Amino acid sequence: MYITGAVKTSILVIAIVVPAQGGHLTGGFGLYAGKGYFDLDNLNSDLARFGYAGACEDPLTFGFDSYLIFGSGILLGLDYGHYSASAVGSGGSNSVTGVKLVLYSGYSLYESEKWRLRPEIGIGFNNFDITLTSVQDGIEFDDVLEDPFRSASVGLNQAILRIGLDMDRELIRIASRGSLFIGFEGGYDFPIGSTDWDGVFVSFQNGPGISIGGFNAKFTIGVTGILAERDL
Repeated sequence: MYITGAVKTSILVIAIVVPAQGGHLTGGFGLYAGKGYFDLDNLNSDLARFGYAGACEDPLTFGFDSYLIFGSGILLGLDYGHYSASAVGSGGSNSVTGVKLVLYSGYSLYESEKWRLRPEIGIGFNNFDITLTSVQDGIEFDDVLEDPFRSASVGLNQAILRIGLDMDRELIRIASRGSLFIGFEGGYDFPIGSTDWDGVFVSFQNGPGISIGGFNAKFTIGVTGILAERDL
């Protein structure tokens, strides 16, 4: 429900803030690495009671960012990121994986020959999954075949509102229409709505309340260039 609402809201925002403009249309694409910061205190308290290591609250994220900049300086973009982390405790291991997808809009607040600065706002969702596996020390391969480890996966989805600031610097000019750039972005993902845990074909009640929003930061390297002399 939250995912559908987020996409509909994003489309509405885009329709409002992006009128037809004169000038040229610029496109960009970049690959990034970054960090997200979650509040998993309640989850980690439950894991500790059963001997599991705490779930990582600042997983490393890899993804891509693509965008269009209209002649007026208004920007529309899509951010896709995948994160993962794992840890082992005395009672078992956990593996955290997740996906963030954010549709955003921004504006070129400052632009020079080499630098660009843009505030951005977006809406999307964060999918968070954790797999718990029983482990034992000092076992052999035959032991695994005779008695495989038990594991279970649970997860949740949460809508997020993102506010951020992006700074890009041109590195190399590519002909007359494009360039190679690096970018630095920092922002905050505000969680929207409650979090309901579910597994394979089943939902869980009384699960720990967590926040999979929070501060995020990323480093991007990519290319940008003029796609058309006038906006589409």
